[in-house]
Amino acid sequence: MVKDLIKDISFHTGIAETKIKTFIYMPNNNYTDYYKKANIKKKNGGFRTVYMPTPELKKIQYYLREKFFSLYPVHESAMAYLPNKCVLHNALIHKKNKSFLFIDVHDFFNSIDFDLLLNKMIKLRTDLLDKNNLIIALLLSSHKKEFVQGCVTSPMLSNIFMYDIDKEIIAIVEKLPNGNYSRYSDDITISSSQRIPISVLHDIENILEKNKLLINRKKTHFSSNVDNVLVTGIRIKRNESVSLTTSFKKDLKTRIYHKLKFGNNSTENASVLLGLLNYLKMIDIHYFNKINAKYLSEDGLTCCEQLKRIIVAEKQNKKAV
Repeated sequence: MVKDLIKDISFHTGIAETKIKTFIYMPNNNYTDYYKKANIKKKNGGFRTVYMPTPELKKIQYYLREKFFSLYPVHESAMAYLPNKCVLHNALIHKKNKSFLFIDVHDFFNSIDFDLLLNKMIKLRTDLLDKNNLIIALLLSSHKKEFVQGCVTSPMLSNIFMYDIDKEIIAIVEKLPNGNYSRYSDDITISSSQRIPISVLHDIENILEKNKLLINRKKTHFSSNVDNVLVTGIRIKRNESVSLTTSFKKDLKTRIYHKLKFGNNSTENASVLLGLLNYLKMIDIHYFNKINAKYLSEDGLTCCEQLKRIIVAEKQNKKAV
């Protein structure tokens, strides 16, 4: 067990102890010196607020995440922020079921209670950090004691916070016929081969409220796979196969066409498009191959190869400037 966390962080990051202490004990009016606030546009037209830590504070958070937080348990039902898990795995768990309950946790990251997380982590591991050092670690990983989006450590800490909650929920879900449960960050999916009673929703709501979390009722609903249900953006068909929505595919195809045709005059980002293509490849290889071959260049380059060439050219142009 580490006896003096501040000394340990300083030794491994090269950041002075006095500087680390300013991050820990910073007055509220000085938070703007250590975090850059940004509003990122959501797909629905709203905005998501993120707080980006300074390079030094980010370095500290990376160290805390890898050295300590990564050693805390995460429930097997958690599908986000973990190696070898993604939205595809989250959907495949439910592909054989007919009835679904989707629950969205309201303002998830900001709602994680500092003291409650502290107590949960003390109970989970007593051999890594004592209470005082754990408080220091969590202060360095939060913005005004909130585990905001933008902090390197927030995703991992959210999974640690949900560990016992996931266990409680799965105990309820396992009583359902072929009951399955998964959680992708704040998106909870429950499925069964038979109709899910509303009492399940009430029981889960009580568990969340006990942990100071609230349900977002606008995004919480029951469904069935009669209309090919969507699980974290992936469509589960009645034949138990999965795919992406037709609108996603058409939109991606249009954006790629625009980028390849107009090049630098297009507002589309080649890196983003390449990432979406790789996402498509993971879910629907057949349609990926169709798009990749559709936009062959005169010199025989596939769609992906052309986008990679554009990315390299754009980087070289930035360096030249």
